[in-house]
Amino acid sequence: LGALAWLLRLRRAVALDGLRRASPDLTDAQREKIGRASYLQLGRSLAEIMLRLRDEDLANVRTEGWEILERGVAQGRGLVAAQGGTNEQMEHAAEVIIPAIRTRN
Repeated sequence: LGALAWLLRLRRAVALDGLRRASPDLTDAQREKIGRASYLQLGRSLAEIMLRLRDEDLANVRTEGWEILERGVAQGRGLVAAQGGTNEQMEHAAEVIIPAIRTRN
């Protein structure tokens, strides 16, 4: 999606102008490289939002301090989580993982 938006020049001039204003010391080629990379990342992020995390993808979710989470849930306490990936991915993982903890307690 991002590559297509870049090729179609969707708001490319605006993005490059923003980069020129933010980093006047960069060359045009450097700004083009950063702009294109930003569009590609935006496309990936949009795909992650549109495509829900599959249950089999949860096998790749790494947890640390699981016992702390279980103890807090058992005490009726809240949760603060650090994550990699999008908020949507974390929300889906929580939809599957948190009920599983509650079921075990």
